[in-house]
Amino acid sequence: MIEDLLEKIKGTHVLVIGDVMLDKNVYAVSERICPEAPVPAVRIVRSKPPTYFPGGASNVAANLAALGVNVHLIGAFGQDEHGEILQRLVTERGIRLRKEFLCQNNTPTIVKQRIFTSKGTQALRMDFEEYAHDFHLDSKTLEEVLRRDMQNFGAVIVSDYDKGVVTDEVLDIVNRCRQGMPTKVLLDPKPTHTLNIAGKVDLMTPNRREAGLMAGFDADESPFAEGEAERVCSAIRSKHGALDLVITMSEEGYLVAPKDDEMQKFPACPRESLADVTGAGDTFIANLAAGLAAGGTLLQSAELANLAAGVVVGKVGTAVANPQEILSHAAAGSVQISL
Repeated sequence: MIEDLLEKIKGTHVLVIGDVMLDKNVYAVSERICPEAPVPAVRIVRSKPPTYFPGGASNVAANLAALGVNVHLIGAFGQDEHGEILQRLVTERGIRLRKEFLCQNNTPTIVKQRIFTSKGTQALRMDFEEYAHDFHLDSKTLEEVLRRDMQNFGAVIVSDYDKGVVTDEVLDIVNRCRQGMPTKVLLDPKPTHTLNIAGKVDLMTPNRREAGLMAGFDADESPFAEGEAERVCSAIRSKHGALDLVITMSEEGYLVAPKDDEMQKFPACPRESLADVTGAGDTFIANLAAGLAAGGTLLQSAELANLAAGVVVGKVGTAVANPQEILSHAAAGSVQISL
C-alpha cells in the first residue's frame, strides 16, 4: 500500500545538488490590453504583498522535506536580501542548506518573479540571474563534504537548470564519492546543457520534449508517436550509456524504461482542476528519489511520483505535496501501490 511506502520514506536521507533559486510571486489585476503592444496591462495589488518560495533545486529539496526526508541541499546563492530569504525558507522546512557555497563577488541570488492575476493565472515571468560561471561550486570543498557525508544518503538528486552549478566536474566528484555504496544518482536534465553522464548517473527524468531533444529530434518534432518511444530511449542510451529512464508526458502520463527490463507506460493522475504546472517536475523527481531511497522499486517509486505531481498541478505556483494530500489523491483515484 502507498501508506507503507510513505511511512518508509520518513527519516531517509537524500542529497540535492543543483541550481537553487528563489521564486517570487507578485499579484496584480489585469483588466485591459496594453495599447502599445498586444499584451495584458497589469496593475500591481499593493495590498497583497509578494510571496516567496524555494525554487529550482531548493523546490526539489522542499518536496523531499514535505515527505519527512532528511534533506541536505548544495547549491550556490548570493549574500544578499534574496539569499537571506531563501536561507530562511529552506531552514524553516528543516532542510540543511550547505553555506560553504555562498557566492562571492556580490553575485546575486537567482530570482524567478511571476506575476499572477486575480484569477490565479500567470501573466508574466521575469528571471533575474547572472552568468553561469558565477555559480560554479568549489570542487575541493564539494569533495570534502561528499567524502564525509555520502555514506548517509540513500539517493542523490542532481537538479540541472543550466545556471552553473551542475558541471561534468560535479558529476565526477559525486561519482567518485559514492563508489562502493548503494547510493542512487538521479538527474533532472537540461538538454541544452551537454554533460558527460555515462556511468555517473543511474536514472534520468526528462519530460517528453527534453527526451526528444536528447534523442536527437528537432524541437518541433513529436518524438512519441506510436512505436517511437523505444527508439527514443535507445537513442538516449546510445549517447549517455545504460541508465534507467522515467519520461514524464504531461496529461498522457509517464513512461518507465528500465535499462534491463521492458518499458511500460502509465496514465497521469491529475486533479480534476489543473491550476499550474510550475515545479511539477521537481515534485516528480523528489518523490521518485524518496521512494528509491526507502527501498521501493522503480515502478512503485514512479507511481508515487506521479501521484504527487498530480497534487501539485492543482495548486498555483511552486508547491509541494505532503503525505496526506498524496493519500487523499490516491484514494480519490482508487490508486494503490503494491509492495
